[in-house]
Amino acid sequence: MKVARSEGEAVSVFTERARKYTAKLRLEVFSHYCGGEPHCQCEGCKTTYIGFLQLDHVNGDGAAHRKENKLGTGGARLWAWVKANGYPEGFQVLCRNCNGAKFTGTQCPLHGQDH
Repeated sequence: MKVARSEGEAVSVFTERARKYTAKLRLEVFSHYCGGEPHCQCEGCKTTYIGFLQLDHVNGDGAAHRKENKLGTGGARLWAWVKANGYPEGFQVLCRNCNGAKFTGTQCPLHGQDH
């Protein structure tokens, strides 16, 4: 069965349900770690658009954690794992810019704050 999504585009009912589930899961997990409305937790950053936010491993061990738990590249698999494991410590929500900046230094180049 197909559902019209936008002009000229059709997606399966399964795909539409998966997108809704993923969006709900993302909002739930990010809201938990942010203590409310999802936002970048880098001091000084004002990013709140959820499409630009990512769940970050605070200690920088994300690749090893994802491999150990067979979570692929993260995203919805990681969010589901975090929820199923009771929202463990060691995660934070960062925007893509601030998350990427962790690889180049200890401080955010845009805001001058430690990550």
